[in-house]
Amino acid sequence: MAKKKELKERFRNGAYLPSGVIVVVLAVALAATDPSIRKFPHGDYLTWVALYWALIIFSWLVMIRPVIIARPSGIFVKNPLRTRAIPWAAVRGFHSKDRVVIDLVDGSEVTCWAVQRANVARMLGRRSFVDDVVEDLERLRVHYLGSQQTLPPPNEDATHEPRSDGDAS
Repeated sequence: MAKKKELKERFRNGAYLPSGVIVVVLAVALAATDPSIRKFPHGDYLTWVALYWALIIFSWLVMIRPVIIARPSGIFVKNPLRTRAIPWAAVRGFHSKDRVVIDLVDGSEVTCWAVQRANVARMLGRRSFVDDVVEDLERLRVHYLGSQQTLPPPNEDATHEPRSDGDAS
């Protein structure tokens, strides 16, 4: 009997999170051991402090923060500078370019930074992780839209907020 593939709810390139954490740890270690910073108040320590902070912020924005989260209420896209919550009813579909792209019912697109096509796959025209994520997201869309049709209508007095799961934006 074939096993049914369990659908993930969080998507990001596997190397981004560990790489981002390594860059942050290295920046903190360099800042802690940098002799020019210890020469306070003499020297150009402010330049180095600003450089280390810029490195930490950049790695958080570009490597650690981006993620696609699929939940029953919709899809949440955390890009470097913007978070979007999109209900499943507003999603027409998904496709892959160099990144995952969400096609919305109104004709617009949302590009997701969290999953990007590898350069080798792009050059050779091969299938990559982006294509797998697009397929999984499409399965989740069909699953959640189907389950919403069998649920009773929502209580109009109730308010529903997306879960945070500790992912501060």
